[in-house]
Amino acid sequence: MDKPQNLPEPIIWTPELVNRFWDGLAQAGLDDVMAFGRMARRCIHWVINDQLKPAGRHLDYGAGGGEVAAYLIERGYPFAVFEPSGERQRKTERLLADLEGFIPDVGPKDEGSFDAVTCFEVLEHVLDEDIDKVCDELAAYVRPGGRLIISTPNNEDLRCGMIYCPVSNKLFHRWQHVRQVTPEWITNMFAARGFTKICLHQLDFDENLFLPFLHHMGLAPAPGKKAGADIMPLHIHQVINNIDSIFGGATRLLYIGEKS
Repeated sequence: MDKPQNLPEPIIWTPELVNRFWDGLAQAGLDDVMAFGRMARRCIHWVINDQLKPAGRHLDYGAGGGEVAAYLIERGYPFAVFEPSGERQRKTERLLADLEGFIPDVGPKDEGSFDAVTCFEVLEHVLDEDIDKVCDELAAYVRPGGRLIISTPNNEDLRCGMIYCPVSNKLFHRWQHVRQVTPEWITNMFAARGFTKICLHQLDFDENLFLPFLHHMGLAPAPGKKAGADIMPLHIHQVINNIDSIFGGATRLLYIGEKS
């Protein structure tokens, strides 16, 4: 008769284990397969275009493979990148090195110098002991009057992302998420660091929600005399005018704040 199996135990994430997880994904090429930036970069551009400054200075904090930064650099927005995973930082720098508009060698000397700092799908990964430090760093890089732009999963049920490793008998979130982020949490976290909320969208990064309406956003030519072409849907009106919104499946939060 088989020996009873011990109950699975959750992985206790440490900084070393987190780095090993992301470096391992990068070395295996698995982070490229489902990279958020690669899938969402066009939607991100459309939603935040008016928050960026042409020929200004921007930083993508937690830049992953650099897909979002590369896409925005090619559209006239200079970007620097920071990625805590050493392996991913090296890959990102190689991707961006030849792009005109890439800002290299970001460090403490650059604090308070960026017109906008973006942080896409990062805070849900940050360990409890590091979250205040990371939020402090994000706030510090933004110049007074500049914008902080953050996306995370919206009030995620972390249990739905759990998977089981039969080798180690461990449970862990498939994308190393450790935190449930709500609109109230993110607003309060950065209000305490000198930011006024400009708007907060609960949305999906689904191109079908935006593609037919890009002309209203100044991102495509008007389609001409076509039935319904001049009707602006509510969610596009809200995005353009920095009004809090809920649309699509609302699986993501997009917070935009201004530093006082």
